[in-house]
Amino acid sequence: MALINTAGYENLAKMATITETKKPGKFFNVNISGKRRGKINAGYFQCAKAFDSDTYFILNESEVYFLPLYIKRYWVKYKKGKNNDGQDIDIMCAFGWEDNSKKPDTDCKYEYLIAGFLWDNTKNSIQKHPEDYEEAGIKSGDPIMIYFRCKGTRCSCAFDLVRKINDKAKNLTPLSDSPTFEQAVVNPRRFLIKTTIESKNFDYNVGGRKQSSTVDIYNFDPIKTIPDENVQQLLEASNKYLPDFNEQFDKSTSVSTASNTQIETSGNSEEEHSDTTSSKKTDVAEEINLETDLNPASNFDLEI
Repeated sequence: MALINTAGYENLAKMATITETKKPGKFFNVNISGKRRGKINAGYFQCAKAFDSDTYFILNESEVYFLPLYIKRYWVKYKKGKNNDGQDIDIMCAFGWEDNSKKPDTDCKYEYLIAGFLWDNTKNSIQKHPEDYEEAGIKSGDPIMIYFRCKGTRCSCAFDLVRKINDKAKNLTPLSDSPTFEQAVVNPRRFLIKTTIESKNFDYNVGGRKQSSTVDIYNFDPIKTIPDENVQQLLEASNKYLPDFNEQFDKSTSVSTASNTQIETSGNSEEEHSDTTSSKKTDVAEEINLETDLNPASNFDLEI
């Protein structure tokens, strides 16, 4: 028989300072490096295994290809604060993950997560993990899954991708019996996405004064159609990894939809590497060119 009955010590458990560290997620952040350090060159795509890791899935690349699994909109509210070292940080104080979750005030801003399988455009196949990553529950040979976080001035990148996908899907034969399901679920998984870096000027007002800044943003382009027989494979993979996606990105359990709970958002790999992300917010979606040629894909290797 156990010496101590835990039933009477719930309050102590709640305030315990020694807790299990949250395990790493299975999705890895792609960012644009803002300055040179070590083997990282400024102005290129980077994707590291972890912030302090020397293992890179993407290093100094100007293009990134991926097969979409999820395009997820959510809202979040930040406030300014400082960490124990006196550094300025953003503190997440409200969060809404579900589509029917209402924003409590106008300070809550929409953000987007775009996630998928990292694609090797030379080998025409999904890139695989070369070794086990036990902390994240990843085995050698598992597909590498990446994500882009589109917030602030980069929100327009997500708008543009969705509009490009819907426009190009108009020329394709529907694969389901529901137009709503086709547009929301099937269409985003019918294309290989090429991502490049684009520098854009954004105007904004600070204290009544007009200012401008240049920001590196993501340019997502659906360049190839995926063979119809592979689309269902992506749907099944999206179902398979949905619990992992929600576990990694849904902060509803740690941040309330009301503004009474807080979590620090700085200090993780994506924020530390995203040196060129502007803190200014905009809901303006830039005009897009919908005349890009669409070449059908061939010899796709979807060994998921």
